[in-house]
Amino acid sequence: MFKAFFVNITTTLRCIAFRPFDLGHFATSAGQILAVWLLMVAINQSIHVYWQWPVGQLSVYGVQSIITTWALMIVALIAGAALVHKSDRTPAILVAVPIACAVGSLLTFALWTGLQYLDRVVLEYLSYLVFYAPVIIVLFRILAVGRDRLWPVLWLPGFVLIGVSYAVNYLFLPQWPLFEEPYDETAYSEQEAPVRVDAEDLYYAQAGLMAQQIDALRAEDPAKTELYAVLAAGYAEQQVFLREVRAVNDILGDGFATAGKTITLANSRAEPTAFPLANRTNLQDALQAVGQRIDTENDIVLLFLTSHGSIDRFSLSFYETGMRPLLADDLKTILDTSGIQNMVLVISACHSGSFIDDLASENRLIITASSEEQKSFGCSDENEWTWWGRAYFDEALRQEKDFAAAFPVARELVTKWEDEEGFDPSDPQISQGAAIGALLDKLATQ
Repeated sequence: MFKAFFVNITTTLRCIAFRPFDLGHFATSAGQILAVWLLMVAINQSIHVYWQWPVGQLSVYGVQSIITTWALMIVALIAGAALVHKSDRTPAILVAVPIACAVGSLLTFALWTGLQYLDRVVLEYLSYLVFYAPVIIVLFRILAVGRDRLWPVLWLPGFVLIGVSYAVNYLFLPQWPLFEEPYDETAYSEQEAPVRVDAEDLYYAQAGLMAQQIDALRAEDPAKTELYAVLAAGYAEQQVFLREVRAVNDILGDGFATAGKTITLANSRAEPTAFPLANRTNLQDALQAVGQRIDTENDIVLLFLTSHGSIDRFSLSFYETGMRPLLADDLKTILDTSGIQNMVLVISACHSGSFIDDLASENRLIITASSEEQKSFGCSDENEWTWWGRAYFDEALRQEKDFAAAFPVARELVTKWEDEEGFDPSDPQISQGAAIGALLDKLATQ
């Protein structure tokens, strides 16, 4: 078995390197096919662990995501081979393609570790090239073995099907990581039992809680550029996020006179009705209410979101309510329909930089605690702040009232703390639209 496994690898490598190879050398038993697919997953996840350590616990959703990806790829490869009338090559393809994917992953890893000085966009395009090139080479060479070495036009439907399947997988199917972010359970392990919340009572209270917050909003002053704010703590099981939005509310009140101009949403098991729930409906209603109060041309709205996160997902979590994560597309729709023109959006969560592409516009300043690929830190429940919240609001914004100018101050602080702890850099991100700069300057100086 091990000899056949080794032969499968060396035959695929010869194929990728444009060396002569024999289709008959591929061992295509079910065990060998399973072994090479497991090899692909092992290499991919080892690279993930290297970049993201510590990675936390195994995720059931991550396992389901991998199985779904496998199923789609296998069906696409079988159907694609059939469309080009090469079904007899399917077993060899099912062995060679996952090995080629593993090679592509290793080449991509080498690219990112060896050429980090290159522009990130350039690296991303090169990554796609070096990852998919071995797969494309393997498909072409295996399907072209024999008399018809030239690529007939009739092969096009098969390759289109395989390409579309890959696109569907990575663009439309949920891509859950195999390992979830570690949450600090020790911070509330001393409680005798978790606080139980009646979901019906909680939802029944929402209308009154929201009305109380919206009715307290005061009208804008047409003589000034004013700051309004919506603050949201997303994760009910940890109080650090609730403490953070309360502290941010105080800082904004002192520095920007936001008393009577702020709506706070929070998921908190310890204080379930202190504020309206941080869910989609309340977030949308809060932003639309603020949008109706402000002078859309001259006022700015700050939206601060703090919780856990993953790529294109911000955690809105309260177990009894069955909340789902807030996706980047969801947030884009909520913002675009809010009636708010000028916005500062600050997201404190792991992988929060993944939201920038969806949300960026000329009238928005977007600041995230981390890049798309990286984690942010400081969400242990004994903390008063997350690291980014502390650096940006409690440190930088007290020194510099310009929201954009405060960013490099906060980024430098977080980088220093991460270096001291030996953590991988969270790589905070900023995106400033061309039309919002003058208004930010006016708010900072008046």
